[in-house]
Amino acid sequence: MVLPLERKEVKQVYRSANEFEAQMLCNLMEQAGIEAHLSGEHIQGIGASVQPIQIFVPEEDFGLASRIVEEGNLDFLEEDPQIRRFGPEPGSEEPSLSRNSVKIDANDHHSARQTDWTGVLLGLLVGILLGAGGMFWAYNSPVEENGVDYDGDGRLDETWIYVDERLSRVDLDSNLDGEVDEISHYDHLEFLELIQSDHDFNGTFETEYYYEDSFPTSYRQDSDDDGFFEYQEQILPDGLAEGTYFHPKSKKPIKTISYNYFKMLESRLDLNGDGTMDVIRKYNDIDEEVSEERIQ
Repeated sequence: MVLPLERKEVKQVYRSANEFEAQMLCNLMEQAGIEAHLSGEHIQGIGASVQPIQIFVPEEDFGLASRIVEEGNLDFLEEDPQIRRFGPEPGSEEPSLSRNSVKIDANDHHSARQTDWTGVLLGLLVGILLGAGGMFWAYNSPVEENGVDYDGDGRLDETWIYVDERLSRVDLDSNLDGEVDEISHYDHLEFLELIQSDHDFNGTFETEYYYEDSFPTSYRQDSDDDGFFEYQEQILPDGLAEGTYFHPKSKKPIKTISYNYFKMLESRLDLNGDGTMDVIRKYNDIDEEVSEERIQ
């Protein structure tokens, strides 16, 4: 019967701040039949740590474990299957260890080797690559689709598109003509961030609504489908909004209107088309003009 490791005489065969290397060596020892114990691996992530990572093995397996640390693989076992699993014969010289490991008693905390900074850097690099791989997978995983067929023709009229099991986009055919006329885009937290709409069903998305954390922040419209948005509106805090009309040819602002919860407050107009506002007009609660003032 194999005794639990903590009940055996153990020796520390490895000590470093590189958890990735320690995990690799520990796995190799287990593949070789050594009951290795990893201590200090409670750090988060893979890479370098300020806490020492240690591998303890039964004293009888110290020789083979040391060879595994020295070689970094198990190839030598295939080359020489007669290699003993146990330590050297009494009085014989123990296996030499690489500079990456030392033989040390489990209770001796002063003669452990210094950190192998090459291994630390390798661990950091591996950690970065693993993190980047995780992000790549999160944003490039297989796409799934679901939705609703409102008219029962076997074609989805509202399609929900998921990436990595999160809602990424909703395509809507609101007039059921087989063409998408509204697209809603969602960020990686499933917050609405953009709606593109084709209100006149001519195949061009002439309006765009922008959101931040699912709250509207701006709106713009291209009335002649030429790619330039002649009307652009910014939604300000406290229900305030400011919309600007641009000349379709000169692209200069010709009128700006300020709103408070859809009630007009004032407007500024460029009467001569030079790009500079000439007049300020004020409005009452029912949007009637109450004053006009020239801008000097």
